Amino acid sequence: MIRVDRIARASLLLSLVELSGCLHSPANYPGTRASSVKATDYISAQCPDFSGTYEGVGVRIGGEPPEHEEVKMKRVRTIFFDHTFPITDEYGWRKLQSNYHVHGPHSTYEKPDYATVRQLGDRSILITIGYTDQVLGSYRSDYADPMRYICKDGRLQWGGVDSRVLRSEWGPNRSESSYVIYLNPEGDLIAEDRLSVHQTFLFVIPGGTSKSANIYRFKRLTSLEPVLPPSH
Repeated sequence: MIRVDRIARASLLLSLVELSGCLHSPANYPGTRASSVKATDYISAQCPDFSGTYEGVGVRIGGEPPEHEEVKMKRVRTIFFDHTFPITDEYGWRKLQSNYHVHGPHSTYEKPDYATVRQLGDRSILITIGYTDQVLGSYRSDYADPMRYICKDGRLQWGGVDSRVLRSEWGPNRSESSYVIYLNPEGDLIAEDRLSVHQTFLFVIPGGTSKSANIYRFKRLTSLEPVLPPSH
């Protein structure tokens, strides 16, 4: 059974909350200076239908740095489903978090077995997560603002310039993040995240940009329907 250390999970949670813009608005879209995507070009675009049941934990299948450098760079090899879509129902999301089973002296979180997505509208979904014998909870994810969340070529994407100024021993650093969610030809859900940190030396000298990226796959499931809550 896959388990995630509580401390590592808390660190990941903090990074996602602060960098992804899930619990607050990013400064602006598109999230990376190199992107040429304009939100105004896709205001009336239809968003993907993400309905389905998936594994509760996604496995890293690619990104930057590559797989053989993961240990050195301390990249996260897996991610829970509740860290993918924008978190707009903070109350429901936090309540679900509190229901995870915790085990062992290091307080590890037991991985969820499944996550189901039900479309409530073109830009609104209900996410339910649980174990095979217990529903942990549900929460909404809304991405109604077309200037923040873009639907393009069957993908949902968003991001922004981080409003926080990160500081190192050499000076302030600025970061930009972007996120993309889509379905692959097999119906699995793919979640990508990218982070660029622009470094500054002695507060004024550009020090270059460090980049990282992760691509996770949540396999589609078909055998857990009996444990899912009924549709209303």
